[in-house]
Amino acid sequence: MTIKTDFTEEQLFDLLEFWQPLLRLADWNIELEVLTMDDMNGTYGNATWQMPKREAAVRLADPKTFGRNTVVRDSEVTLVHELFHIVTAGICDKLDGDFTRQEGEVFIEQPTEATSKALVWLRRNGGYTFEWEKESS
Repeated sequence: MTIKTDFTEEQLFDLLEFWQPLLRLADWNIELEVLTMDDMNGTYGNATWQMPKREAAVRLADPKTFGRNTVVRDSEVTLVHELFHIVTAGICDKLDGDFTRQEGEVFIEQPTEATSKALVWLRRNGGYTFEWEKESS
């Protein structure tokens, strides 16, 4: 899959609007912020949530602010990855603190990343195409 990093903020909001109902998060109020890599403390994205209120915040690092030595990361995959954490928030909240950081990487991060990449690949290869993607082809 080609790594895509040149999304505008408006396009990222379009992607949020597309993915939210597909991931059964339509009834959630999700705020999206695009911040500098420095503001993200070196992470590509993160999500926080309040299950009872069905509110969440997703923060993504702006690829324009990646340093020279930063591994390039696809912004849509990062968005879907963070949304998937919200989908599994109930499980994550129940298990929080029950395993080591390494176990969390295996049990939560690896399946979340694999699922996110697969979903984005499916959208880009025969699924939904945005008008702005048609214009850039």
